[in-house]
Amino acid sequence: MNLPAPVQAVVRPMATLAPSHPIAPAAAGPVIVPSKIGHSRLLIDPGSEAYRVRVPPALERMGTSFRATVNLCVNSSGAVSKVSILHSAGPGLDPQITSTLSRWRYRPLEQGGQATPFCYVLNYEVLSQ
Repeated sequence: MNLPAPVQAVVRPMATLAPSHPIAPAAAGPVIVPSKIGHSRLLIDPGSEAYRVRVPPALERMGTSFRATVNLCVNSSGAVSKVSILHSAGPGLDPQITSTLSRWRYRPLEQGGQATPFCYVLNYEVLSQ
């Protein structure tokens, strides 16, 4: 009795398409740093006229203070990328706080020799004059 010869299977790897550009690793989010470290990286004087929030005349009462808690994010070049109000100082001040803090500038945070975005929580107080 003649048996057929065994069949030899040939396995060839499938061709893969190479991407036209290298695939970058997924970007990591900003580093969360303590308030003291975030604030210590400031390049500007937050008390100067150019970087200070002013109380609108309708809210002006001598010695009154308004407090907001904000999450402030800084990109790898030191510019503010996002300001989020976590606890409001009031509708008359929140837009001005967001706008003013967006102009602040920081020394970039470095990790492993690379500039890295970072975020921190800031307790911000506005005083009436």
